[in-house]
Amino acid sequence: MRHFPTMPFAFCLAAHFLFLALASSLHTSQLFLGHHDAQITDKTPLHPSFDSFVDRLMQEWHIPGLAIAVVHQDKTWSKGYGYATLPDVPFTPHTLYQVASTTKSFTASLTALLVQDQDDFSHVEWDTPLHSLVGNDFVLKDDYLTTHVSLLDALSHRTGMPRHDAVWYDQGLDAKSQTYLMRHLETSASFRTVFQYCNLFFTAVSHVLESVTGKPQADLLREWIFEPLGMNESYYSREDAANCRASNPRCILADSYAWNKETSSYRKWALNQSNPANGAGGIISNVVDYSKWVHTLMYESGPVSKEGHAKLKYPSSMQSVEMAPYSGPFWYGLGLDAGIYRNERVFGHTGGISGYASSFKFLPDRKFGFVMIQNSMNTAFEAMGWRLIDEFLGGPEDGFYDMNKTQSDLTKMREEKLKALPSKLYPSVPSEPVQPQLPLQNYMGTYTNAAYGNFSISLEAPSDLLDKSRVGEGDAEGLLLYAKSKGGNVLFTFRHVSAEHWLLEARYVDYGSKMAGDYMKVRFETKYTETRIPTKATTTQTRAPAKMVKDTAYYDALEVPPTATDVEIKKAYRKLAIRLHPDKNPGDETASAKFQEIGEAYQVLSDEKLRKQYDDYGKEGAMPNTGFEDPSEMFNEIFGGHAFADWIGEISMVRDMEKSMEITMRHEEENAAAEAEAEAAAANVDEKKASMDKATHEAAAQSHAGAAADLKDGMEKMNLSEEEPAPPAYSQERPKGVPTRLALTDRAEEEARMEAAGVTEAEKSLRAKEKKKGGLTKEQKEELAAFEAERERAREERIEDLSKKLINRVSVWTETDKGKDVTASFRKKMEQEVENLKMESFGLEILHAIGQTYTQKSATFIKSQKPIIGGVTGFFSRLKDKGTLVKETWGTVSTAISAQMEIEEMARAEERGGEDWTDEKKADFERRVTGKILAAAWRGSKFEIQSVLRDVCDKVLYDKTVKVDKRIERAHALLVIGDVFSKAARSPDEEGDHLAFEQLMAEAAQKKEKKKKDKEPKEPKEPKA
Repeated sequence: MRHFPTMPFAFCLAAHFLFLALASSLHTSQLFLGHHDAQITDKTPLHPSFDSFVDRLMQEWHIPGLAIAVVHQDKTWSKGYGYATLPDVPFTPHTLYQVASTTKSFTASLTALLVQDQDDFSHVEWDTPLHSLVGNDFVLKDDYLTTHVSLLDALSHRTGMPRHDAVWYDQGLDAKSQTYLMRHLETSASFRTVFQYCNLFFTAVSHVLESVTGKPQADLLREWIFEPLGMNESYYSREDAANCRASNPRCILADSYAWNKETSSYRKWALNQSNPANGAGGIISNVVDYSKWVHTLMYESGPVSKEGHAKLKYPSSMQSVEMAPYSGPFWYGLGLDAGIYRNERVFGHTGGISGYASSFKFLPDRKFGFVMIQNSMNTAFEAMGWRLIDEFLGGPEDGFYDMNKTQSDLTKMREEKLKALPSKLYPSVPSEPVQPQLPLQNYMGTYTNAAYGNFSISLEAPSDLLDKSRVGEGDAEGLLLYAKSKGGNVLFTFRHVSAEHWLLEARYVDYGSKMAGDYMKVRFETKYTETRIPTKATTTQTRAPAKMVKDTAYYDALEVPPTATDVEIKKAYRKLAIRLHPDKNPGDETASAKFQEIGEAYQVLSDEKLRKQYDDYGKEGAMPNTGFEDPSEMFNEIFGGHAFADWIGEISMVRDMEKSMEITMRHEEENAAAEAEAEAAAANVDEKKASMDKATHEAAAQSHAGAAADLKDGMEKMNLSEEEPAPPAYSQERPKGVPTRLALTDRAEEEARMEAAGVTEAEKSLRAKEKKKGGLTKEQKEELAAFEAERERAREERIEDLSKKLINRVSVWTETDKGKDVTASFRKKMEQEVENLKMESFGLEILHAIGQTYTQKSATFIKSQKPIIGGVTGFFSRLKDKGTLVKETWGTVSTAISAQMEIEEMARAEERGGEDWTDEKKADFERRVTGKILAAAWRGSKFEIQSVLRDVCDKVLYDKTVKVDKRIERAHALLVIGDVFSKAARSPDEEGDHLAFEQLMAEAAQKKEKKKKDKEPKEPKEPKA
C-alpha cells in the first residue's frame, strides 16, 4: 500500500455555513403551493405574502420542497411547501429530514445533563479532559492536547483541529472508531486561540457520553430529551425513521435533490446519513417536533438546568469580529451560534448533509423562533429566516435585510474565487510542463492514510459513480487521473500541472454543477525502488522525482534533495555540523559562516510547518517566530541527550546525588569549622605546656615507663603478644569507660586506639560515615526526608508519563488487525527510530538498554500467561528478571568502586611525585581514570533507566483494568521494539562520526560548566597581613 498524505478537504459535507450554494437561472418548471398545517391562524407569520416570497425563492434556487415552523411564546405555526418526493408527495410539517449539524445543540445539552447530575457523574465537569474519561480511545498527536482538551473545548470548536471532514463523513465508522482515528490528524491552529469548526470533536463527545453512561447516544436522546419534551417523531437512525410509517401514516422521510441546469431536471441524492451514534449530525426529525426543541432552548426549560442553558449560550469562542447581518461580533456557545441583530440577541445553528439544508434561530428576549428544512443543498433558507425575523421585529419592508441578495453575491464571489484558485495554487507553471517521472499507469493503485483510509486512483473515472454525466465536464486536454469518495458522490480529478505536481479537483458529481467544490495542490513522491526487467538480467532504478519548491538554498546547504526525509535531513546536518563546528575550525570565518547557514537550514527543514512555508514561499515565509537560535547552542540542544526523553524521561541520578550531598555536606562544613577552632585552642594549650617544669616531665616519663613495664609483665603472664590485635571495635560490646562519641580534641587518641585494635581502613570509613549520619541535625534529617519524598513523587510521575507514551506508541500496532503489512510497517517505524537515535550521545547503549528491558519484561509476561505450565514458567521468568536486576546492581556498585580506587591510586602517585611521575605516566593515568569514571557514570545511568523502564513495563502489562488479551498484544509489540533496539548498530563510517561527535559534546559540556562557574559569585579575598 502506498502512503497517501493527509489532505484537509476544505469542501464540507456537513456544512456549518453551506458555502456550495449555486445560483442558477430563473427557470420556472412548476408552481410551488403551500401545504398548510391545522395550526395556521389569521395572525400567522406564515401569511400569503410570505408564502409568495417562499415560492419565489424556491423557484429561483430550485428547491423541490421545504417546511417551516414558527414559535412565538406558547403558540406554534407550521407549514409545508412543495414536494418531499417528486413528482407528487407533498412536503408537510410532519415530513422527516436529516437535521444535520443542528444536532450539535442536542449533544451539548446531553453533556450539560451529565455535568448537572453530580450524584451519578460527579467526576464530569465542563473542564474535564476527554482523555481522563475515555483514556486511550482519545489521543491526539500532541501530548499536551491529549491531556488538556476538555468537553468545553470540544463543544466550542477551539481545539486547533480543522474540519478533516473526509474522516468524519462517509467512512461507515461508529463514534469510538472515529475518535480513535483522531490521533493521526494534524492541527492547524494553536489550542484555544481561534474558532475552527470540527465535526469530529462532537463525535468524540458522543463517545464520551456513551462510555460514561454505558448507553448508546440514541437511547440517551430518547430517554433524556425526546420523551420528556414529547418529541415522538424524532429519531437517531435511518432505520428507525424508515420503520415509523408502520405506526404513523404521516411519517415520511423526504428525498433530497440537486438541480441540473443543463438538463433542466432534478436528480435525487443518495441518502447517506452521517454515521450512527454521531453527535455532530445524526438526528432525523420534522419541524413540528423540532419546534418543541426551539421552545425549550428559548425558555430555558426542560430537563437541562438554568445553569446548563446559560452555559450553552455563553460565548466560548469568537467566530468573527464582523458577520452580516449581525452588528458586532459573531460568537459560538456550545452547539449554538450567536450574535446581535437589531439590538436583539439571536441564537441558532445551520446544517447541511446529503442534499438536506436546515436552520433554526430564536430570539430569547422576545420569545420568538423558527426552524426550517429544505431538500436541496443551498442557502435559500437563510433569506427566508431573516425575512421572518424582520417581519416579527417590524419596520418598513425596504429596511429589511436582503439576505437573498447577500447569499447570491456570496455564491458568485465563491464561484469566481474557485475559478481563480488553480492559478493561485500554481502561479508559475512552465510554458512547457515537465512530464511526470513515471508512466501514467504507475500512478494507479490504492493509496492509504491511517485516518483517511484507502484511496484508489485509476486512469478512467470510476464506473459506479452516481452521476456519470458529470465526468469530464470542463476537462481540458492533458493528463488526468480519477478517484472517488467511499459514498460515490464526490469525484476527485487529478489534473497534471508539471513534473510530480497535480491539481486535485473535488466535485459533487450529483450536485448539479460542473463547478468544483474545492481545489488543492497534490504532489506525488516516489522512493528509490528496484524493478527487475523480466527479459533481461539487469536492474533499473526509479529515481525520486525533483520536488518543485520556491527555493532550494537550505536543501543545498545541507547537501540533500528537496525530497529528503526528516531522518536524512538530521543525518546530513549532524555530519556537516561535526565537520564545520567552530571548535574544530578555530579562526576559520568561512567554516563559522557555513556552520551558521546549516544551522538556519536545519531549524527550518526540521520543522514541518516551517518547511512547508519554505517550500511554498522561500526564506521570507519561513522565519521562526522567535528568530533563529545560536547555532552552537542549538547543536548542543538537539544532540544533548533530549532525543530519548519520550523513551526514558530525564535521568535524575546525578542531580539527586548532588542534592543529597548538598544537604549532608553542610554538616561536614560545620564540623570543619569546629575542628579549626579546636585546633587553635589546642595550639594555645601546647604553648602553655611548653613552659612546664622540666622535672615534672621527667617524673611523668619515669611513671609512664614503670607503667609500661608493669603492662608488659602482665601481658606475658596472660600469654598475650604485643602484636596480637584486640577484638574488632564493632564485633562486641564496647569496653566500659570509652565514650560513644569522642570529643574533637580526642581524635589522636581515637586514631591510636583504632590502630591498636587493628581496625581496617574500610571499618574506619564506615565508622566515619556513621558518625556523620548520626551527627545530622533534626532540620537536615527533615530536609533529606522531604527531598526523598519529592524524588519518589517525581519518579512516579515519570513512570506514569512514560507509560502513557508507551501505550500510545504500541497502539499503532495493537489497535489494528495486526496483519503482516501492519506489523512490517510497525517494525519499519521502530527501525527509523533507531536511525534517528543511534548517533546520540550514548545512543547505542541506551537503545540496547531499552531493548533488553522490553524484551525481558514482555517475554516474562507472555510466559506467565501460558496455560498449564504458565505458573511455573512465569515463576522462573520472574526469577530470571530479579537475577538480572541483582546482577545490574552489583555491576553498578563494583564499577563505581573500581573508579574510586583508580582515582585514589592516581592521587597517591601524584603525591609521591619523583622522577617516575612523568607526563606520559600522568596522561596514561588520566585516560584510565576518565574511562573508569565514564564507565561508572554509564552503569549508574543504565541502572536508573532499566529500573524505571521495568516499572513502566509493569504498569503497561499488569494493568488489571485492561483485558488480558490486549495486554498480551502490548507485550508482543514490546518484543518487536525490543528486538529492533537490541540489534541497533553503527557502520564504521558512523562510528568515526560518532567519536568526533562525542568529543564535541564533551567540549561543549566543559564550556557550559566553565560558564556556570564564571557566573557564580566570587568569595572576597582576605586582605594580606
